[in-house]
Amino acid sequence: MKMTDEVTLAEYLFLRLHQLGVRSVHGVPGDYNLVALDYVEPSGLHWVGNANELNAGYAADGYARIKGISALMTAFGVGELSALNAIGGAYAEKAPVVHIVGVPSTSSQDQGLVLHHSFGDGNFRLNAEIYAKFTCAQANLRTVETAPALIDETLRQCLLQSRPVYIELPTDLVKARIPASKLKRSIDLSVAPNDPGIENAALEDILTRLYAAKQPFIVVDGFAPRYGISSEADELVRVTGIPSSTTPFGKGIINETYPNFHGVFAGAAGKEAYVSWVNSCDLVIRIAPLNADTNTYSFTTLTPRNVTIEVHQNGVEVCGALYRDLNTKPLLRKLLDRLDTSRLPRLSPYPNLGDPQTELGELAKPARDAIIDQE
Repeated sequence: MKMTDEVTLAEYLFLRLHQLGVRSVHGVPGDYNLVALDYVEPSGLHWVGNANELNAGYAADGYARIKGISALMTAFGVGELSALNAIGGAYAEKAPVVHIVGVPSTSSQDQGLVLHHSFGDGNFRLNAEIYAKFTCAQANLRTVETAPALIDETLRQCLLQSRPVYIELPTDLVKARIPASKLKRSIDLSVAPNDPGIENAALEDILTRLYAAKQPFIVVDGFAPRYGISSEADELVRVTGIPSSTTPFGKGIINETYPNFHGVFAGAAGKEAYVSWVNSCDLVIRIAPLNADTNTYSFTTLTPRNVTIEVHQNGVEVCGALYRDLNTKPLLRKLLDRLDTSRLPRLSPYPNLGDPQTELGELAKPARDAIIDQE
């Protein structure tokens, strides 16, 4: 879209999304968002219409998991409430979805008019209050003066917290004009640097335990992409040669051709020999874990706290010691830079934990370029 001196508020929102990597907007048209939808494609975005809002929400959830952020657009009331299950799921599994809701005009809301798709009681805040429980940030756009800053901060929180956000776009503000120059300043996604003392203490603790371990194990979980640490997790598995697995949620994050990769660790649902070996490990590194019952096979993949290192988004727990307020991406980068692989344990003989590439019964070994069929 050719930049002019001014843009509409709808254009500002869509152009911001484009700047952050969004290329498609999922949703369902409705009379409270129709005018705003006219600005989707001129802003360089593709409109993906869906049969219903719940489908659109799940599509946006999947898009966010692949692209790192997505956009969903629904109409006020019945439209947004239909998408609630999808947004709830995205919140639980940290998928950064920007939910834009076309809402009635500010004057209609202020007058408490009985409008269609409302509850007929003049309360236009109930849906927003519901969505506040399923989103990490909300923007109720009420004036053209404050709207750009509200949009920017809400999008910022979406990416920093990797969770859904909620933006109300009233019909009377869609065409409001704002300076296009505001788009030249990028949204600040930086985070405060780690405290050197805390970071170094955590690194020393992790390295000391790694070097002292006799039988270590690495488990990579599904929050790694949300925290932006997938490449660090993959590199740690590769350079250490330590036996490694994923959870069901983490499937596909690690290069599965590594000789030390052993598929999904299934706990009580898997091979007894594998469970026994893991239970005898003296160090387990769990990266970006989701400790839900379904992801841990009724908690049977969890290991004792005193031998477990858990790497979260903003801190690590090293065998019971908590190191808080740490951005773990730079922490892992420094760990990899300082790691002396010659001091790592070499398992001899290497345990027979199985090759996930050959544990498919009578099925053929999957080929890299094979067609995905029913088998």
